[in-house]
Amino acid sequence: PNGYMRRRQFCNLSAPHVTIGPYSILSVDEGYSAITINNGKIDIKKGGNVYFLDHENHQFKSFVPLTVQITAFDDAIKCATADNVVVQCEGSVSWKVKDVETAAESFVETMNWGG
Repeated sequence: PNGYMRRRQFCNLSAPHVTIGPYSILSVDEGYSAITINNGKIDIKKGGNVYFLDHENHQFKSFVPLTVQITAFDDAIKCATADNVVVQCEGSVSWKVKDVETAAESFVETMNWGG
């Protein structure tokens, strides 16, 4: 009012994903890809760039690391052998996403089921 500007919100512009109204600014670091949905279609953004998502139906979903990941199993498995020796097994899995598009199709929902 009265020709003055009024502050509505503060935005941390150093964050990797900044939302300003219907728009988003996406900073994707090297070694990552970003999954976005643009009008129902998966749109992969490559690392090392900054992207402007210019409408409400272009939504950020997730960052995907392209480096080797290690996931440890939480619970150890204990079992007894035939000669009653108790054996405990612990494990971890190392994995790497090579095809971001296929990974995105496996876990990203492109439809908004809400009304």
